[in-house]
Formats: sequence, structure tokens, C-alpha cells
Amino acid sequence: MRRPNAHISPPSTSTPKPAQDFNLEPGRCVCVFPVTPRVQNRYGTLHGGCVATLVDVVSTVALLTVSPDPGVSVNIGCNYVTPCPCGTDVEVDARVTKVGRTLAFMDVTLRTAVGGKTVATGTHCKFLPNSRQTRSKL
Repeated sequence: MRRPNAHISPPSTSTPKPAQDFNLEPGRCVCVFPVTPRVQNRYGTLHGGCVATLVDVVSTVALLTVSPDPGVSVNIGCNYVTPCPCGTDVEVDARVTKVGRTLAFMDVTLRTAVGGKTVATGTHCKFLPNSRQTRSKL
């Protein structure tokens, strides 16, 4: 008897390799993330949930280069442009486009580290609850 989903291998118990080669400047964070079996989907490419997590985390690091407040997410959007196979290094480039009184906006691009092919793009909007304007209204 064949088991349902027998073609799907169990998830690896090893932890994903961390992002590396961080380059920080005001309003920007660039790092390299290796695509390993731990972060791939059933098709052997970078999982969309991992892309969304990278958009969230790396854009927050970019925000922290210009704001003491990491904020809380209001909206995260991802556009998946092309599959990225396991074994590829992805460059994640996050830029703060605007920090207002209570909201911050970031854009993120994921590209292959070799060749620069766009893998995904993302946007992230964060509410800044610790801003002076917000605290005065609470």
C-alpha cells in the first residue's frame, strides 16, 4: 500500500544557515541568504514563506538603521518572480523608502548573488507605536 504524500521527504531537523555578509548603511540593509534544503519547498526551490520572512526581518533591520523603533507590521507584500533552486545564494536588499510620523515603508528585492536575477520583490509597512505622535494619543 502506498502512503499518501510518500513522494514528500520529511523536513530536515537541521537549522537553516543564517544570512551572512551584512552591509548596513542608513536606510538600507543588504545580506546574502543561502538556499538550503531546510528552506526549500516540495519543488526544490526557495519556499515562499521563507521569502516573506526575509522581507519582514531584513526590512526591519534596514528600518533600525534610521529609527530606534522596530515597529509592528501593518502589511507585507511579496511578488514571486522566478524560482530559486536549492544551492543558490540570494542577495536580499532592503531599503527604507519613507519614515513618517507613525508609519514606515520599506522595499525589498531578492536577487541571485551570481547573475543578479530577480527572484522576488517585497514591500513592508510598519506602524511605529513608540513615536512621540503616537504616544501622545494613547
